[in-house]
Amino acid sequence: MAIGAVQYGLMYVGYITAFQFAAAHEVVLYTVLTPLYVALICDAYARRFDAVNVALAAMAAAGAAVIQHREGAGVAWLGFLLVQLSSVCFAWGQSAYRRLRRERTDLRDREVIALLYLGGVAVTVIATTLSGGWATLTKVSSTQWLVFAYLGVLATGMGFYLWNRGAVQVGAGALAVANNLKVPLGVLVALTVFGEQADLLRLGIGGGLMVLAAALAARRGEA
Repeated sequence: MAIGAVQYGLMYVGYITAFQFAAAHEVVLYTVLTPLYVALICDAYARRFDAVNVALAAMAAAGAAVIQHREGAGVAWLGFLLVQLSSVCFAWGQSAYRRLRRERTDLRDREVIALLYLGGVAVTVIATTLSGGWATLTKVSSTQWLVFAYLGVLATGMGFYLWNRGAVQVGAGALAVANNLKVPLGVLVALTVFGEQADLLRLGIGGGLMVLAAALAARRGEA
């Protein structure tokens, strides 16, 4: 439960609160440092400093920053800080779960995932109660409930289950780099599905850096 409370509960509280102080595109940009946190936390658990993994994580962060950067954009520092706290929580959670499962080979992902989600629910219930957020439930439309169902069951429920399961099976470098692969994928969906415009040169450079980092991390295996 403790891992879920941090990885899901505290992560979401910090992430959602950040939108009160920063624009949506800024919040997305501020998450690019997550691979570095994952690499450093995994190294701390292994009591080592793997410069190559950290370099690959930095390459992935740079690639995501190239894609997300906007000219003239400032830094919403409180929003930035909240996103970093959120990213550290998510990075620690997946790293801790990876370590736990590798040490406890008798555990099965499908048997413990509910405990992680329960920890996340406990934190978010407390945060919602303290902020008085329950009053907004009466304003939620039927369409919004359907969106919540999709986000809760598929995007979050299945998504985080598969993410943590995959984290156990890959090396620290690959796990770190994978945290930013959502950026080019998200841009690709925006271009092909929603018909949005993008700087293809930046997309190519940033995406290329991230793909290269992912390929090198995968070749390193369990390093």
